[in-house]
Amino acid sequence: MKKIFTTALLAIASLTTHAQRDARVQLQLGNWSSPNDRNGIGFNAVVINSAGISAEHRVYKNLFVKAGYQRWLTIPVFGTNIVDYYDKNAPDIANETSIGHIYERAKYNTIDVMAAYRLPLGKHELYAAAGVSTAFGVDYALKSYYFGGGFAEGGCEFEIDFNEVKAHHVGAAWEAGYNYNFAHQRLNIGTSISGQHYAADFNLYTVKLNLGYNFNIVNKK
Repeated sequence: MKKIFTTALLAIASLTTHAQRDARVQLQLGNWSSPNDRNGIGFNAVVINSAGISAEHRVYKNLFVKAGYQRWLTIPVFGTNIVDYYDKNAPDIANETSIGHIYERAKYNTIDVMAAYRLPLGKHELYAAAGVSTAFGVDYALKSYYFGGGFAEGGCEFEIDFNEVKAHHVGAAWEAGYNYNFAHQRLNIGTSISGQHYAADFNLYTVKLNLGYNFNIVNKK
């Protein structure tokens, strides 16, 4: 499945770069958050915690095919990664029922393939898109734990170990945003919000800053 998404992304990028007509390429910097992350919605330790690129190609009037790739940035601080996703549903205390439970997700990449519609308003435009998404990265599942000693003995020994598991998810994606076109509509800058829904316990919402270059695009009313 990941190969299918990657092939689709490369195909659209190829149309964009080689046909160079009715197409757009955008750099995207974002901040993702999740209701399933212990940090919750709207909070992350850094303003920009993901980066990516998207490509669009017109198929009919204001209808486009859009594909995008986004990667979580890796920013280690004090031996940990401050933009990792910590599952809020994970048990707070390790025990036998916690074995195999996912505590952390990291190093994730997402690929979206969507149908998009643009509403041109002079130099301004609004757009909405929806489609399918895949995400792949690393999950950390509890492997083993050990409690030793005790507070009565002057301390408590604690050891915990995780399995690093390669993970892959498939789900739905959407995006809505605004762009301002300038330099004879060759360049655009704007912002958007997107959502990716893979399972009941894994949903992402990302606010993005977008900077794009348009290949011979003229907004059609």
